[in-house]
Amino acid sequence: MLEPEAVHEHAKAEKKKGDEEYLKAAFATAVMHYTRAIALTHGRHPAFIVSLFTNRAAAHIMLKAPAHLFFSAKPLSFFLARTTCL
Repeated sequence: MLEPEAVHEHAKAEKKKGDEEYLKAAFATAVMHYTRAIALTHGRHPAFIVSLFTNRAAAHIMLKAPAHLFFSAKPLSFFLARTTCL
């Protein structure tokens, strides 16, 4: 099993791949990478998680598939409801 920081590094690598695909207008592939990164975070690094959901939502918008945003918004609202403001 990987150490938490190694998992976070893998998640950051997935986000970077998603960002690269987004810039190439490969939005479906970007969504896949952002989703993988979200799955790896396990509730750690709150600001990073928010950026992943935001980027994935933007990729869905570019795919002109706003129905998927509801799927993205539920975990985000669930997460935000359980975090404290700093």
